[in-house]
Amino acid sequence: MATMALELTDPEELTLAARQIPFPAGILHQWLPPRTRLDHRYRFRRSVRSLRRATPFRPWNTPAVPLDRGETSEVTGRMLPNSGILWLDEENAQLLDAAQAAGDEDAIAALFDDDLLTLTRGTLQRVMLAQGEAIWSGKVTVGTQAAPENRLQLGSVDFGIPAQHYFTAPTLWNGVTPDIFGQMDSHKTVYKTTTGQEVLPGVAITSTRVLNVLLKDADFRNILGSLLGAPPSVSAANVRQALADRDLPRLIIDDTMVPDHTGVMRRQIPDDRIVYLPEVPGQPGGQAVGQTQWGTTEEAKHLVRAQALGEANAPGLVAVPMQSENPVHRGQLVAGIVMPVVTDPDLIMSVKVL
Repeated sequence: MATMALELTDPEELTLAARQIPFPAGILHQWLPPRTRLDHRYRFRRSVRSLRRATPFRPWNTPAVPLDRGETSEVTGRMLPNSGILWLDEENAQLLDAAQAAGDEDAIAALFDDDLLTLTRGTLQRVMLAQGEAIWSGKVTVGTQAAPENRLQLGSVDFGIPAQHYFTAPTLWNGVTPDIFGQMDSHKTVYKTTTGQEVLPGVAITSTRVLNVLLKDADFRNILGSLLGAPPSVSAANVRQALADRDLPRLIIDDTMVPDHTGVMRRQIPDDRIVYLPEVPGQPGGQAVGQTQWGTTEEAKHLVRAQALGEANAPGLVAVPMQSENPVHRGQLVAGIVMPVVTDPDLIMSVKVL
């Protein structure tokens, strides 16, 4: 049986080091910033977005006109645990013994560092896949009857992207005369209408596959045409400039892929669609569309009770030294309780264009 081995190395230092490890790739986490909670349930409040209405003039000597705040609801559900453990091989276990005997803290840390990176990235990669699905589909799926995940068949949590924001292009962009500029302008208009012009689509995230279609599109090529005719293709810079000239969202090419729990490389966003979001949070007009909520694990609670982890550091990813007596093993575990949530689905538009 595996137990915590708090004498091997400081679990608080391990935990704080794990939390400094960045996502190994991708950009989508910027729109789903971290939020910690003291329990194992995600929770957020959502207001029904309504158009801001002008206050009408009123007759003299009459009361002020009551305004409607709109309906507010609380959304809650279970986050899910994610943890992995790696044991030191026999040779490194011998080196750990020698480092402990010599009191060599640097050597002890070096033996744990590589595994800490591997374990933390393993958790972050699963979170990345969930973040991608949340953004392009408004859902997070954890196992189905047809495709269980580690025996889980929980299905999907649906955060409710509006129907007018999730659709297939009327003419696919690799079809005949798709009028891509017109479609993108229509997408922008629908987005602005849904948000009451409070938030504009700042970026359009898509794949290299879609970009290659744009590079050969007749409308884009005609922009650079001359008396000699249109070129056979244009550059990515030409495409971006053409969109900017028409006040359309900034184009971002994101082909991020990470391995799933079976080792199969999977995309965060399918390569056949374009996803509109507000500008990156922190930039002018930037805004998050949700959160990545991290709960408090049982491992963290145990460490707090053992006074090996400060209570303020309990929520979030946690790293713990471990040992086993039969067979004799020492290693470490990285654990988290986590769920990406879309708190404002009106700010996502996802269009299948190929």
